[in-house]
Parts: sequence; C-alpha cells; structure tokens
Amino acid sequence: MPTPLLTDIKGCIVKWYFEDQYTMAEIAEQAECSIGLVSNVLHNHQEFWQVNNPFKPTPVVHLFFLFFFFLVELYSAQQST
Repeated sequence: MPTPLLTDIKGCIVKWYFEDQYTMAEIAEQAECSIGLVSNVLHNHQEFWQVNNPFKPTPVVHLFFLFFFFLVELYSAQQST
C-alpha cells in the first residue's frame, strides 16, 4: 500500500493538471518528481479513476510467489532423493 504522503502528492498532480491546467513539466517541478511519474499518475487516473494502478502487484505478492516457488523446489528436491 502506498504511503499517504505519496498518495496526497499524486492527488495534487491530478488537481494541478485538470483543474489548474499546469503542464506535465510544471507539475514535475512543483512536485519535485519526474515527468514519467506525472505521466503514470495521470494515466492511472484516466484509466482506473484512481492515482494508483490497482492491478500492479505489490512487493508482498512478489515475496509470496518467491516463497511458493522455493517450497516447490524444496519439495521436488526431497522427492527426487
């Protein structure tokens, strides 16, 4: 889950772009972030109506799959001996 501060900044990015009519470069300078982040936030807002991509796996999901595949390999090694 993103930190509240980052979510607040992303909300400001949307406001600055759609309400205040700032350019992406002006927003990046104001938010002290990259133009790529501004672009991603605006894309997510237009695509999902929220500033975060709900389908992007979180680090916890990655750790779960790594652990799962570790257990599968461990089980396979035990079966082959």
